[in-house]
Formats: sequence, C-alpha cells, structure tokens
Amino acid sequence: MKKNLFLLLLMSFSMAFGQCYISGNAIIKVSEEGTYNVENNSAQCADCYLWENSGRSIEFVGEIKRSSVKVKASSLGRSILTASMQTAKGLVQCNKIIDVIADHSIKNPDCDIDFFSYVDEKSSEGTVVFSHRNTENSYKFEWTAAYENGDVKTSVEKVPKFSYSKENGIQTVTAKITSGKCTRVFTKTYDPYFWKYF
Repeated sequence: MKKNLFLLLLMSFSMAFGQCYISGNAIIKVSEEGTYNVENNSAQCADCYLWENSGRSIEFVGEIKRSSVKVKASSLGRSILTASMQTAKGLVQCNKIIDVIADHSIKNPDCDIDFFSYVDEKSSEGTVVFSHRNTENSYKFEWTAAYENGDVKTSVEKVPKFSYSKENGIQTVTAKITSGKCTRVFTKTYDPYFWKYF
C-alpha cells in the first residue's frame, strides 16, 4: 500500500518522460482481447507499473501493476493506453494508441466492397487526413465528420481532409462507400481526449 501511495504521489508532483515503448496490436476488433507489454524499460520492481486508459473503447482485464496488461475491446473508437513506471531516473511514461474496429469477417457475398477501416493521420497542424488501403477507382466515397460543437462537414474525396482543433474535435466520422453492386457504411467514434493529444 505504501509503495502504491508513493508511486501516485510521484506521479502528481513530477513527470520525467523517458524512452519506453508499448508493444502490441494498434488495431483490434470489438470483443477481441489484446496483450500489451512495456519494452525498453528499467522499472525498479516487478509491480512498479500503473496502466491507464483515456478512452472508452477498451477495458482492462486483470492486473494493471505489471509490465504486461490485457485489454478487451468493448466498443468502436480509439483509446490511448498509458504505462507509468518508477525507474532510477524518476517516473517514466509511454503511450500507445489503440483503434477498435468492427468485425466484418461475416460479409454479404453479393457485396464487392472490401473496406473495413481507415487510418487518421495528421496532415498539418489542425488538419487530419483519413486514408485507407483500398483506393478502388470504381468506389464512390461520401465522408461525414460531425464535430463537438454540432458542425457537420462532408467530402466526396477518396482520401479526405478535415480540420479539427483541441477545443472542437471530431466526434464521429462516417464513410459511405458505394460500388456498382452495393453500399457499405462505416462509422468511427472519437473520444474527446483524442484530439487534445493528436
């Protein structure tokens, strides 16, 4: 108990960022479990870790005070997994972004659209690009971004760009993809904290 209290006090008074890395899948499907490990660390003891989750799309399964943690994807969206540890040089933190996507392993055999997820990448300060692995020319895209303040922006580009700010982040992005045979709709929800650290 004293060790945990000491660790929490150190976290609240000083933050020394160091070199560490969290290994594990950056993308997992809803209801899937994943294991994440702190690599390149020099924690002072086996239970000198504290794991935190800043999103609502994953939940911890079991112990959160060791170098390894298990999570379960509970809903679509993005979470930031943070591991803090006490080292000889002070408190060290590392982060990993985890995207939770839908499980589309059961597909309509008549639908020829192969689109399951997209990646959000910073194009420039205040601009995000949504890219995907499939740029099939026959697909038509309709993107809709809904913002925290109620604004809605749209794009028909295959790889759209949307503005954002820390004060007015994007709440949801919907991609409507149409082919000659069918239409699929994919929606991703963002935690408000995501845009503050993007």
